[in-house]
Amino acid sequence: MASISSSPFLLAKAGVLEGKRYTIGMTEENRQKAGVFDHSLYRDELVVTDGKIITARGRGFIRFGSEFGRALNVNFDDRWYKED
Repeated sequence: MASISSSPFLLAKAGVLEGKRYTIGMTEENRQKAGVFDHSLYRDELVVTDGKIITARGRGFIRFGSEFGRALNVNFDDRWYKED
């Protein structure tokens, strides 16, 4: 399962992130207001993979896409995608 930007909120709300490390494109204040996140498991990284769950902040879309492709065993060349 993969989720990017603020959409990991939906995973948290559904209980999917329970016990999983994650990242999200929400401020700390908004994460706390939401009341569905385990703040000790938040990682300040662009992309976080924990088991079969991939979460990413929106500006990490290139890494997110590459990580998602690898998780699906898609054959592609990472050099096609540039992070500047």
